[in-house]
Amino acid sequence: LLPDVGTLKAGELESTSWQNPFYRLLWKSKGWQFTDDGMVSTPDQISAATFVRPYQKISVSFAVAVEQRLPAFDLQLLTRDPAHPEKVLVTSSVHFEPDSVSVSAAVQEATKELKRAKLTLEENPKSKLVRIRFVGTGNRFVISVGRQRVLTCTQPAQQSGKECYLSFLAEANPVKITALRIEGE
Repeated sequence: LLPDVGTLKAGELESTSWQNPFYRLLWKSKGWQFTDDGMVSTPDQISAATFVRPYQKISVSFAVAVEQRLPAFDLQLLTRDPAHPEKVLVTSSVHFEPDSVSVSAAVQEATKELKRAKLTLEENPKSKLVRIRFVGTGNRFVISVGRQRVLTCTQPAQQSGKECYLSFLAEANPVKITALRIEGE
């Protein structure tokens, strides 16, 4: 789900930091419900939401509601194909699962896992929210869960220094995202 090129040329997205990023018009989405406090995916269907402003460098922090285990979902960076702006050239995906975090890159139909790390959360956390931070520096990814850095890896060369769109993808279990902050350039 890439935003249409006309939205970007309209000059509506000059801000680089978003205090209230859950405004529905800032997203191109399918299957996500937006409120002032967050966004929730629809269970048992593919839910995708792409933020309409591109970034070359990005820092994203958010909280995910946890009932018993961390729900499975993906955070993606999508890079347009310059020759075909409606198509994605490179997709970097951070796959969050109850017991692991992994990063993969998809370039021209070929997907390659770049790195995987085990994930251990508290058994009975006081808070039912897990804080997650993702930083894409233009050549590296840094992922933190809770207060712990869990994974770092190199960003795919085809995406390095190019504009990327932030996207969330969920399939089976509902995912509730709150306290979202997006910054970058």
